[in-house]
Amino acid sequence: PSMTAQTPRRKPLRASVTNAILSIMLTWLGVKLNVDIYLAAIVVFVGRMFTNLAIIRRYYIDKWSNKMQEVKTVINTSKKENEKI
Repeated sequence: PSMTAQTPRRKPLRASVTNAILSIMLTWLGVKLNVDIYLAAIVVFVGRMFTNLAIIRRYYIDKWSNKMQEVKTVINTSKKENEKI
């Protein structure tokens, strides 16, 4: 899933909170109906949580990669300027 440029960190956080609320509701419903729905809720929640963490991890890796590329560009530019002198 791609993240929008406006909310790169809020979307996974919002999704995690929503998933937690849905899991709690499914668990409550399962208890009331005397059905073990909570196991399915846990499996789905954990899967989605790992997906959201992967999105957040990818965001920070991309941010770090871009920063490293900028640093390399600055270093190369300064080397070229020093060679001219």
